[in-house]
Parts: sequence; C-alpha cells; structure tokens
Amino acid sequence: MGGSYGHRTQGRVKHAAWQSLNNHCSSCHNPRSVSGGGGFYRILDLDYLARGAGPKPYVDACRPDSSLLLRMIRTGSMPKGNPIIDDPAFSDDIDAIERWIRSLGPESVQRVLPERDPLRQSEFHRLALDDLNALSPSALTSARYLSLAVPHNAGVSETALQLFKLAIGKLMNVLSSAPRIVPPTAVAGSGGLLLRIDLRDYG
Repeated sequence: MGGSYGHRTQGRVKHAAWQSLNNHCSSCHNPRSVSGGGGFYRILDLDYLARGAGPKPYVDACRPDSSLLLRMIRTGSMPKGNPIIDDPAFSDDIDAIERWIRSLGPESVQRVLPERDPLRQSEFHRLALDDLNALSPSALTSARYLSLAVPHNAGVSETALQLFKLAIGKLMNVLSSAPRIVPPTAVAGSGGLLLRIDLRDYG
C-alpha cells in the first residue's frame, strides 16, 4: 500500500513538472518549432531529462540548485523573451519543477537508464579505417563518415536513433543534385551507428 501511494505521489510530482514545462517551454523546445529551441526539442521527455541526457545535462537528479534547467529559469534566461521568475503568478510552476528534480532519487534515474555499453570514438575510428581499407581507390577521396555514438551514449532511445538515421538520409538526398535517392551505408560492425556516404552519390 505504501509503495503504491509513493508511486502515485511521484506520478503527481512528475506530472506537475511536465505541465509547467509544457506551459512555458514546449512552444520552442519541440521538433516542429520554427525557432529551433536552441537545438533541444525534448523538454517534455522527463525521463530523458532525469538521467542528465541532452545536448547539456539540464537536470542533476536530487539537486535542483545545481540543475541547469532550473538555474536558467531562476536567472530569467528562460523562457527566452518571456521570463517567469519575477511573476508571482508562476511561482507554483517553478516550485513544481524544483520538487520534481528533488524527488529524483538514484532509483528513479537508474530505472530509466538504457541497458547499453558506451561507445568509444576510438573504436569508430578503427571501424572507419577498416572500412576505408576495403573501398576501391576511386571511392577513397569521396567517402565521408557520420557517427551516432554521442546520442547513443547520451541515452537516446532506439526509436530516436532510428529517426536520426532516417533524418541523415533525408538531409543528404534533399541536398543532392543527383537523380536518384541513395541512403547512407551502415559500416560493418558498428551496429548501424557509423554511417558512410559517398559524395559522388549526391552530386
């Protein structure tokens, strides 16, 4: 009974923080934002934030005072152009975010961590070199490599990684002046996280 009550309480705390972020931050920090949200669009993925993932570690679990997310709100740098820190009407929203960060014990952070080993860039360099050695001499000068090791190590979900791969292929073909669509090639041994493109395929 106590455990069930604790889960419900944690759920309410999390939902209140989500609602605050949705009200004040999600208009910019979402995948469809015209402004781009500074390149960060997962403000409403609280499990992602909880483990310190992202372009920067925005949340330091259990430590609101050292969490970049809350510091930016308290200093008025966010929400950009419309700070809420000096408006008493929004004090409950700020408190909700603080309570959520404070509630993130080691158990909650561990629960959302993906079960995967970190990838080293040195290993990807080795894979790229092996791949280059297998290419024909005419392909060497036009080969380029794109690594997804950083988002993988940051805890991006498998679904999001697949979307990243699709997005890279779409971007290359949007920029292409060639007549046919050519997806990037996954380098052997990389689990699809190291991609090779041939500049000749895209004109």
